[in-house]
Amino acid sequence: MATLTASGIGSGLDIDNIVSSLVAADRQTKELSLIRRESTIQAEISAYGTLKSNLSPIEGSVDTLLDDSTYKNISVSSSAPAEFTATVDEDNPPSVGNYNVEVTQLATYHRIKTADFADDTVSVGTGTLSFDLDGESFSITVDNDNNDLYGISNAINESESNSIIDAVVMKADSGYSLVLTSKKTGSSNQIVVTAVDDDSNDTDQSGLSQLISTHGDELTVAKDSIIKFNSQTVTSENTIFKDVIKGLTIDVKSVSEEGPSDLTVKKSHTRLITAFDDMVDKVNEFIKSSNQLTAYNQETGVAATLQGDSLARNLKSGLNRVLGQQDDTISGSYNSLISIGLSVDQNGIYSFDSGKLTEALDSEDNYDSIISMINGDDGFAKNIKTYVDSFVSGDGVLTSKSDSLQQSLKEVDASRESLELRLEKLEKRYRDQFGAMDALVATLQAESNFLLQGLANLPGFTRDKD
Repeated sequence: MATLTASGIGSGLDIDNIVSSLVAADRQTKELSLIRRESTIQAEISAYGTLKSNLSPIEGSVDTLLDDSTYKNISVSSSAPAEFTATVDEDNPPSVGNYNVEVTQLATYHRIKTADFADDTVSVGTGTLSFDLDGESFSITVDNDNNDLYGISNAINESESNSIIDAVVMKADSGYSLVLTSKKTGSSNQIVVTAVDDDSNDTDQSGLSQLISTHGDELTVAKDSIIKFNSQTVTSENTIFKDVIKGLTIDVKSVSEEGPSDLTVKKSHTRLITAFDDMVDKVNEFIKSSNQLTAYNQETGVAATLQGDSLARNLKSGLNRVLGQQDDTISGSYNSLISIGLSVDQNGIYSFDSGKLTEALDSEDNYDSIISMINGDDGFAKNIKTYVDSFVSGDGVLTSKSDSLQQSLKEVDASRESLELRLEKLEKRYRDQFGAMDALVATLQAESNFLLQGLANLPGFTRDKD
């Protein structure tokens, strides 16, 4: 038989509400502590993550300073880019100097035409046509299916062996003709057309042989490009002049109209300056981020998440120390980044004077030592990369800190689970205790009622109703 129980029947107390209130009061204190701890940890994880995300790009920018291609410091310019431009071989750069260039002739493609025909569909014979361009050749077969001008033109252009000429049928006042143009420029690239004619005469002006080059007209003479480089004649079969001086390539565009123009080969520090500017930008992004995360607002009394944090403070001061270090192995005034243009303001924000670096590098006496100071084995670039890597790498300080905080979050979760178990036990104990009290009160109440009833039955007993 089922037994019905009701909490508080004996004592008249609302035991369920009392127990819930006592447990809730105990939970509130502990839960608030865990929430505050969890919130603090999450804020620190976010703050350290921000530091790391702003520190990592510095390593990437420094990699550019460690790249040898950053120091390929030769540039070339033309005072007449519409007439010629130039490039340099970075691996084998040309000698620095000023040169003059005059373009006297541009290379042309050879172009010839056949004799004229009154109709573009007239049969011109059958046999084999061969085409030669400075030793490169191919042939096509002409039969009854393709023995007009368009058929021959298509056969030429569609031949898989043809890499030397283009063919087109042209209509002029004089009639229709087959026009052939070489695919290569230069005086040596002249088109030669021969035939094996089915009429057994390969050179006459009837049948297929009427298309050979000796019976046609030359529309464009094949020419080389010619320049005068420092007044000396230089020839090229195309528009490119490679290694006029070792490491220099000139590309001609048009014939010079006003005589020679200047071509200047000089040292250039553009890549290095760009790399420095990028590095300074990345450093400043980190500094600003660090300043925000460690700030204290005196007006509001509010401190940022990492205000007073020794790790954040040491990280920034260490970076400033690396940037400001001097290379004691270098004699002379250019022995630090500060000496070649780096400066810092009162807020810790850096700037870079590229003119100061350029001035220092333009001196032959300083160039090698400055480059060594930047990207040598113990140079600035390697030192800052090592420093940054010690914080952001897989086993770096910031990575370890983040791992530690994540573990602390797990401990908070474990504490919350432990709290729930303890509160369950506490609630059970409260219910057991109040249940025992309620049962005791009920027992005492029953005994009291029994005694009163017995006394009421005694002779002469009168119960005071008041």
